[in-house]
Amino acid sequence: MWDRRIKLPEVDDSLPGALLLGFLSNPQARDHYFALKEKSRKQYNIWINMAKRAETIRNRVEEALDLLEQGKELGLK
Repeated sequence: MWDRRIKLPEVDDSLPGALLLGFLSNPQARDHYFALKEKSRKQYNIWINMAKRAETIRNRVEEALDLLEQGKELGLK
């Protein structure tokens, strides 16, 4: 059974600033992002926000913009 004393990890599902900056140069990706369901948007946000290194953040934002430009959700490759 679930132990109530275990705390769930806190997850930052806010819109990453790096992704917002990417939307400035890619309005098509922005439009697809905001057309997604909230759950799908949160998946993108959490995935990018979990990155710690600047290089990883940059790579994830680039990949996210490419996927969004194609109208795809984040998922298995």
